[in-house]
Amino acid sequence: MKRKLAFLLAFMLLLSTAGFALAAYTPVTTGLNMSVGTRSGPGTNYNELGTYFPDTWYNTTVKAYSKCRNNNVWWVQVEFTYRGMQYRAYTGEQRLKIGASQLPEEHQIGTGRITSAGRAYTGPGTNYQQTTYTVPNGISVNVFDTENGYAQVEYYDGNTRYNRRFWVSMDSVSISYNGYYNPTPTPTPYTPTPTPYTNPYDDWTQYDDWTHYEGNAMFSEGDVFIWNGSDDTGFTVTSGADGNGIATIELTILGEITYHRLYLYMDSSSQGSFFTLDGREGVLYFYDGYCILRMDLNYAGIGNELVMMKY
Repeated sequence: MKRKLAFLLAFMLLLSTAGFALAAYTPVTTGLNMSVGTRSGPGTNYNELGTYFPDTWYNTTVKAYSKCRNNNVWWVQVEFTYRGMQYRAYTGEQRLKIGASQLPEEHQIGTGRITSAGRAYTGPGTNYQQTTYTVPNGISVNVFDTENGYAQVEYYDGNTRYNRRFWVSMDSVSISYNGYYNPTPTPTPYTPTPTPYTNPYDDWTQYDDWTHYEGNAMFSEGDVFIWNGSDDTGFTVTSGADGNGIATIELTILGEITYHRLYLYMDSSSQGSFFTLDGREGVLYFYDGYCILRMDLNYAGIGNELVMMKY
């Protein structure tokens, strides 16, 4: 009897020091409301990881794991695959179909110290995107999750003045658990329903200050304009230019980002404005044989004004 009691006490002690430290999240598949702007942690005080699915968000799904509130805004930890590489990152609740109320709230489960400098990843394993920095040896970290032999840790980077949250091998961190246990959630699954692509800027009348131009434009359907002699940046007129004041174009930036079916609202025969689904604005000025694109392209490293020649 004493042996059984001793075994039971030892088992309970093991649970209190190890099992209860694990954060068990069940991912839920969800659709997107827009492109996925990401941070390494739940807030704008964390370093940026990038924006993904700028022109395919409407037929893309991601996995949602947990939520965290920062400055009265819910941030959701999501996982997705982009160009063959897995990512786990945080994005604002408004970007997802699923509501934060259907996800468990995450909590700090302990503190730790990095015992050996090493690589950091965006998720729990080497199959996730590796970060661009190496974790310094000896720094103190807060611990938020453990999974697959990796720990999700966070520290403040005084050089960049950002918090950084990432995953490191548990062999390179010493952890003191606080006993907090995140119970396995039972969220309402989201079943994605394919919907046809719609452009929220279809109706030009929503712009009260836009002057409706009804004349012919200085371009024709099928015209192609390219920048710097390369077809990796430019656009094609796909429809319009027929006197109703609205044309459509397909714009590609550096061969990486393509905006399909952009609505070009004509202010005159030689000037039109467009608005992308990820919140960017642009203006095209047409001349004889060329045009000028004005758009914030600093994120792509090519400035904000490009001269494009008619091809």
